[in-house]
Amino acid sequence: MKNFAIAAGALLALAACSTSVGPPPPTERPVVEATACPDLTATLYFEPASTALPASADPVIATIREGIDVCNKRFSHVRRVEIAAFANRGADGAAAIAAANARAQSVKAKIVELGVPARRVRIVDHEVVDDDPDQPLRRHAHVVVKFNVER
Repeated sequence: MKNFAIAAGALLALAACSTSVGPPPPTERPVVEATACPDLTATLYFEPASTALPASADPVIATIREGIDVCNKRFSHVRRVEIAAFANRGADGAAAIAAANARAQSVKAKIVELGVPARRVRIVDHEVVDDDPDQPLRRHAHVVVKFNVER
């Protein structure tokens, strides 16, 4: 009888331990901040008849650098940079194409200096960029930094 009482007590103690007390465990995952960064778009202006980036472009380059750094910390990396450059208003033919290409190369070199691999930086035809043809200062370059997804 003594053994029966000990066994019954142990069974009751075991049953009491298996009873859960408190709220049930959560069934939903906690919300996690998205790591994808939005694309960065910037416009860099050039001096007339110049293909080198002027000092006035430094704040824009700094903004691009900051955006890339912030996104790298969020595990969102640069997948592609597209550059479309434009010649001066009124420039025609081969001279305009050469000026636009030289400006695009200047911007590409600066983007590569920021740590973006050159193979990820593409110079695109400025014809594919939605641009205002009546814009008085056409001597600029559009820069689009794309993160995560190839688009």
